[in-house]
Amino acid sequence: MTKAGQPSILFDLSKREQCDPNEFKKMQRRLKQTYNISLAKEGLNFNDMKQHQLLVLGGPQDPFREAEINEIVKYFQTGGSVMVMLGEGGENKNGTNINYLIEQFGISINNDSLVRTSYYKYLHPKEVFVSKGILNKEIVRCARGVQKAGKKDADGNSVARRLMDIRDESKHDNTGLNFVYPYGCLLYTSPSPRDRQKSRMPSSACKKKKKKTKKNNKNKNIKKKK
Repeated sequence: MTKAGQPSILFDLSKREQCDPNEFKKMQRRLKQTYNISLAKEGLNFNDMKQHQLLVLGGPQDPFREAEINEIVKYFQTGGSVMVMLGEGGENKNGTNINYLIEQFGISINNDSLVRTSYYKYLHPKEVFVSKGILNKEIVRCARGVQKAGKKDADGNSVARRLMDIRDESKHDNTGLNFVYPYGCLLYTSPSPRDRQKSRMPSSACKKKKKKTKKNNKNKNIKKKK
């Protein structure tokens, strides 16, 4: 049963997605505490998607039709959120064409696999431990189970204090979040229009370059006078 007023998540299963909430019972139970969960088994269309706040494409293994891609783009442009997941090997291994969608937003998934050459905590080369890899403060707060300032749990205790003893050594450090990226691939992100217009060098390097050009101009003027 859906609960009125709760945000809703739509999981697409029409492309044999690997992330099926029916197969992840623990995840499904936790999500249902806060969200209404719906499944799309017969394809995607805008009228169905607009009833939900989030669309999850959890590892598709079949290609999307052009009409479906256009419907997803329309959903996103009208305020919907889309979460895309794919594993190692990218499109080639999974038999999908998800890049046709995300390339419209400057992102593409590579047909490769990420490996770690120095091992720490996790010994499999494809179970990559990334130290302080997530810098977004809101994601860090949610991942650590910390509620926003002033909010308390049902027992009246701070959630951060209640979970402190089960967090790792980064619990006191707000500069990033440690996580494991298992059996994943690399993403390519294109530069924004602002990056294309401005120099990509650090500001200090730009200043040094300006000083050098000024000195060269002075030397040229001295030579001309001689």
